[in-house]
Amino acid sequence: MSDVEIDTENVAPSAADDDIVDVELDSSTVSNEKYRSDRIEHLLKTCGDAKQYSIVKNSSQLIKSDGWNMFGFPVKNTMISNNDKEKLKEKIVSWACLSIRPFTIVEDCGFNDLIRESINIGQKYTGDIDVEHLLPTANTVRNNVRKAAENYRSVLIPLLQSQADAGVLCIIPDLWSDKHRKICYIGLSCSFVNDRFQSVAIDLCCGEYDEMDKTGKSVYLSIRKQLTMFGLEYYFDNKKLLFMSDRGSNIIKALEGHDVLFCFGHRINNVLQRAFYQTGPKQDKQANNGLAVTPVKRRIDIQDISDEELDSDVEDIYKRPSPSRHHEATIILSKLPSEPKELLGVIVVSKSLVKYVKLTGLNKEIQDSHGVALQQSNITRWLSLSSLLKSVESSIEHVRALLSTKSSAQKQKVNLNKIHIGGLKDLVILLDTFQEVIKMIQTGDRPTLHMVYVSLNKLKLHLDGKDVNMNGDPKLIDDRHEGTDFFRQRIKQLLSLMFHLDKKHLAAALLHPQYRKLTFIDDYKKSKTHIYVRQLLAELYDDNVVQHQVNSTLSSHEPQKKKHKTIEEQFVDPEDDDRETFDGNESSTSNKGDELTKYLKMQIEDKFKTPNPLPFWKFYQDKLPNLAKIARRFFSIPATSAGVERQFSAAGVLINERRASLNPETVEDVLFVRSIKKALMKCPDLLL
Repeated sequence: MSDVEIDTENVAPSAADDDIVDVELDSSTVSNEKYRSDRIEHLLKTCGDAKQYSIVKNSSQLIKSDGWNMFGFPVKNTMISNNDKEKLKEKIVSWACLSIRPFTIVEDCGFNDLIRESINIGQKYTGDIDVEHLLPTANTVRNNVRKAAENYRSVLIPLLQSQADAGVLCIIPDLWSDKHRKICYIGLSCSFVNDRFQSVAIDLCCGEYDEMDKTGKSVYLSIRKQLTMFGLEYYFDNKKLLFMSDRGSNIIKALEGHDVLFCFGHRINNVLQRAFYQTGPKQDKQANNGLAVTPVKRRIDIQDISDEELDSDVEDIYKRPSPSRHHEATIILSKLPSEPKELLGVIVVSKSLVKYVKLTGLNKEIQDSHGVALQQSNITRWLSLSSLLKSVESSIEHVRALLSTKSSAQKQKVNLNKIHIGGLKDLVILLDTFQEVIKMIQTGDRPTLHMVYVSLNKLKLHLDGKDVNMNGDPKLIDDRHEGTDFFRQRIKQLLSLMFHLDKKHLAAALLHPQYRKLTFIDDYKKSKTHIYVRQLLAELYDDNVVQHQVNSTLSSHEPQKKKHKTIEEQFVDPEDDDRETFDGNESSTSNKGDELTKYLKMQIEDKFKTPNPLPFWKFYQDKLPNLAKIARRFFSIPATSAGVERQFSAAGVLINERRASLNPETVEDVLFVRSIKKALMKCPDLLL
């Protein structure tokens, strides 16, 4: 409902009857109306058209009734005529066509705010308004964007420095090139949990990368230059910042010696690329311990992608594969058995089919026949293949029917017959859980580092055939194709070779109230995690005695069958009846070394058994002060580098064919102001 401005100077109780309010609206389009109190009550209770009335705030000093102060004034809204609506529609249609603007622009919240503000301005004046005089010029907008960015940077500096002092500021760097002018940009995003236990993410910069090359040293200098804009060079030089990054070799070299955690999403992507032989041509190589896979560098066109992809880490394996223990992982493509090779053929043919459908515009016909539009995969984001295969599975019969009417599609008809339907369904099921996991850990509205613990356990159960559904019942593996088990085993082996849980992942899970018992890892890893957290506690209160005991209440028994709605709920610790109630009167300064023990023994209230752990730590920060500081640190680190990649996606939208000549400084300012505005929408008091 739209608010209507009222002239408070003209609003007063009638001298003749205190029950009557004469509301005079400052608009020539609305007539004065008098409302008795009983009429107002009747209208509010029985009016069927809610859009006909709105309640405006009582700001008048003349109206003394408590009722008016509490409820405000009911004011009849201006009803716009159909004729005026049609005229507006014509203007919008003309604008969209002449200026080639997207139709969805009318749904944009910024566009609606602009229209609303224009109406408010119009109500303040009588007569015609010179629109050209009202609207700023393009140069004025550009200059004000620059001014807004500079103002926000100056306000942000002390905030970021305070987070760095607290040890909770995490920086996510990456490189990117736009596809129009091939300008290289360096992007830095940051994330932190502030002292009010709010999770904050801000895109600090997407500035032009102006170094001579992309070596580790040059990237180091570029990162430092960007951090200097925010007064963070001291913290960078003294290694007091946290970093989340992909495994691009130049990024690794640039951040050598810093506290770096690597992106879980990229690693899963690399595992699947290698598992399905998608990392480029392979050369057979006889290693000393048996067959091994040696990747060969492939050329990738720079098209709106992260420069990390040019220095892919797919060849980086933690452990050397053993042919006897990792049979599937060590088989090279030329030695691949016929069954799994047929499954690879399903992938190749599906890609070819989707490409043909896109080029010929058949997706519209597929949708008209109630099918699902076929989706292309991205070579740099291999998990998108899951969406491609899903779309092919859903619409394969629709495609078959359409191709039967196309005499020029003989090749695609043959290819379509090569798709093994059972194998296609197996691939969809095999990859679906990976896609669910990646979507889960890329959430941007709460901490995610603990989700790596959840995700890895989910993937292991999935690949072992021990996963359960939402009712807690086992999911039975029913492979339709003989080659499916080969790839399941290959992915499982590569996952164990290419990724292991970092102590930070486990510490974050430990400090999440729902996963604090670390039920799904062995006792040795639990003990190591407890020791690590106790070491951090000792550093905080200057105590050199590190407690090495493992809490005796931890159980290594298998979790009981339970129902769950989400992946996160599936790995929640089982309930215990022997938990102790936290003594709120106990001094937080006594027995500081036992904060972890107290936390592990305390009873968690139901209101804190949620995916977001921050409300719990906000509530208990005075009772567990040192542990709360450590929780802030770990929950400030995201599980992936998705934040900076989302910034690059926005940059790709900004730098389009119509705006390819945008100055890189303007690009940086626009993206920075955009990020600050979004952060303020989430946390209005962020910069206070």
